Parts: sequence; C-alpha cells; structure tokens
Amino acid sequence: MSMPSTTGSGHAWTSRWLLVLAIMLGLALTYAVIWASFVRLHTVDIHHQQPPGASAEWDDTTFRVLSIEIQDVVPDAPTQSPDQEPGTPAPGAVWVTAALEVTGADESVLGGCQLELLGPGGRTWEPESSIYDDFERRCNDETGSAPTTIMLTYLVPEVYADQLYGLVVPAYSVHVKVIRP
Repeated sequence: MSMPSTTGSGHAWTSRWLLVLAIMLGLALTYAVIWASFVRLHTVDIHHQQPPGASAEWDDTTFRVLSIEIQDVVPDAPTQSPDQEPGTPAPGAVWVTAALEVTGADESVLGGCQLELLGPGGRTWEPESSIYDDFERRCNDETGSAPTTIMLTYLVPEVYADQLYGLVVPAYSVHVKVIRP
C-alpha cells in the first residue's frame, strides 16, 4: 500500500503564504513612501525666490534687502575662539552682512526681524547671537511706520559664500519667500 504524497500541497501552502507576505510588505512600503512624501511636503519649507529688490510681508511688517556682502572683517562681530583676532571669522568661514529695510514692525512681531540666510540645499544660517540680541530689541522697539535699516551678520562656511540665495521671510505655512537685493 502506498502513502499519498503531501509535498505538492505543502509547496502550494508555502507559496501562498510567501505571496501574502510579499503583498503585505509591498503595501507597507507603499504606505511608508506616501506618508514620507506627505510629511516632507507639509513640514519642509518650500522657498519661493522673489525678483531682485522685491519686498515681502509678514505680520504687517515689510522686509526689503538693500545689500548682501561678503566681508573679511566685521568689527562688531563676536569671536569664536580666544586666539582669534576681533572681527575676523573662524578659519574656513566668512562674514556675510545683509542690510535690511524693515517697515511697520511693532511689539506684536516678536522676533519677526530674525531672517535666516538661505544657501544651497535648503541650508540656512541665523544671525550671530550677540548681534541678533541687539537686532531683536531694535527691530521691536525702534521700527514703526517709517523704514528702519538694520544690519545682520552671518557666519557662513567659505564654500557656500558664492551660493547664497537671499533672506528667508517667515510665514505661517511651508511656502516662504526669499528676498534679495
């Protein structure tokens, strides 16, 4: 008497489970890609470069860049190390100064004058802290309906110095404006 062969049904069962597992992994991967795309689209700033000399508004405050210049020495800039000469940037870096015209800022625009400098790949730099502290006070206390010119100083790696796009104006969405002289 011979025994019935079970190898055929065992193979079919294994194939079905492998197919179900492949479909589940495919669905999970598709979900992960869709979710990552959604998150990136809604949380990463989308920069909109404005024409040269254009202004941008945020919270009833108008910003316009007058100039962006690379400088070897900025007398009022902070030093990064004790052995560094006052006003000189750290090795491998340069100072970038931006003259900014701000109109209509009031006390409700707390920190509204903190504009980041935009470089390649979405990389941004904030104004240096010791200059920014004075800048925030001046921006919130001294500006009003008359335009006020304010200087911002950024410490930027030298490799990015010729690849700067402009200053990023804050927004209440991921669509932000980039203004330049």
